[in-house]
Amino acid sequence: MAIRAITHLTLISPTAIEALEHPVFWSLEKRLDFLCCVGDEMDKLCDMENTSPDLQAFVAALRAESKKTNLMNGDWRQNVHEAVASNYERGIISLLRCIRNTQRHRETSPDVLRSVGRTPAEVASYFLHRFPQLLIVVWRTVLKHIDSLVKLQRFFPAKSATQVGH
Repeated sequence: MAIRAITHLTLISPTAIEALEHPVFWSLEKRLDFLCCVGDEMDKLCDMENTSPDLQAFVAALRAESKKTNLMNGDWRQNVHEAVASNYERGIISLLRCIRNTQRHRETSPDVLRSVGRTPAEVASYFLHRFPQLLIVVWRTVLKHIDSLVKLQRFFPAKSATQVGH
């Protein structure tokens, strides 16, 4: 994105709207909302027989990107408080589900609440501090598969607007 932004070639430089839609400019709350929505998509994996090939391809790409970038530096559960990580398995899918569940149910556990904070911004900070590449890796992977991830298209308005003519 940065290289595209400073280029003088208008064909590859982003528009102002595209630049402002990059997650680096999102509020902490929007970053958390995005990761939670991706976590919702991961719940569809519980019934793999009914999961679409497009979603399976997205998950495979997300797992591959996670490994390639060493996103979680081994077992992600070692980077969060035990109260947050309990009942989750290794892997990017579990991490995204954990983030989603932590945001939505943190009040049910005083230990989790003490660990992650009370507000969405505090929850986002908690996870994004521990996994600094998470947002960008997930965002880039979603962007590559956005056509099949309808519920996530609201995070890519410029991309959706250009696809209206299809």
